[in-house]
Amino acid sequence: MNKQVFLLILLIICSFTSRGQSVIELTKQADDCVAREDYKCAIYATKKLIELESNKIKLAFHYFNLGTYQRNLTYYKSALRSYNSAIKTFPTFLVAYRERAALFYFLGKPDNALKDLNMALTIDTIDEATLMDRASFYNVTGNLDLASKDLEKVIKNNPQNYRARANLATIKIKKGNYNDALNDFTVLVAEYPTQPILHNNRADALRRLKMLDEALKEAEIALMLDETFVWGHVNKGLILNDLNRVDEAKKEFDRAIQLGFTQEEIDSLMNEK
Repeated sequence: MNKQVFLLILLIICSFTSRGQSVIELTKQADDCVAREDYKCAIYATKKLIELESNKIKLAFHYFNLGTYQRNLTYYKSALRSYNSAIKTFPTFLVAYRERAALFYFLGKPDNALKDLNMALTIDTIDEATLMDRASFYNVTGNLDLASKDLEKVIKNNPQNYRARANLATIKIKKGNYNDALNDFTVLVAEYPTQPILHNNRADALRRLKMLDEALKEAEIALMLDETFVWGHVNKGLILNDLNRVDEAKKEFDRAIQLGFTQEEIDSLMNEK
């Protein structure tokens, strides 16, 4: 064999070997960085992986990961560019649409967020996480009927999804269907007795039906299961206030504020009555 040809083949082999080792090392480096929540380090390693990657699907995943690390560091514009690149590289990347939707919503662009959620659901019409996200979007924006439809679709495909069932019952409360909501939460509490949010939401339905003593017991169960459950303290405070136990209610509200709630949020809930 010609010596120059041999050297060229050897150089090519070494190049591929070196590249393979770099990808493995950089992937491990990125994983290690994420494990210790060093996202700047993860970004550096992922950018190097992007430079080396030629497979479009793998490249899209690198862009997606990069966007996630950037979001964790509040580099929102950079994260949006990374998600855009992920979707441009792999146009049916469902999870990228869903995460970009969450970022759009955070950035105050709800129309873009809904567009991405709708796009994700054209890729997979029964994707559970996306249906849950779109239901939450509709719920927050006041489209309760559309939120209910998405949740009903989730429940039809996965009756064990207690969060979808609980969210649907919560929408019934918003609509004023307190008895239906109470029935739903009673069933859910029996099936999942260790979930504080279910006890708390059942307490809320009971409070709205003026069944205050029973509501208080349910709220106390929620807090027994998780003393740091902020909504448990808020709800217990509302119930105590309805019972004219104002000083006790204030203690619950103060505890909720310590856990991250605001006085303005409490005032808003008090004014709903």
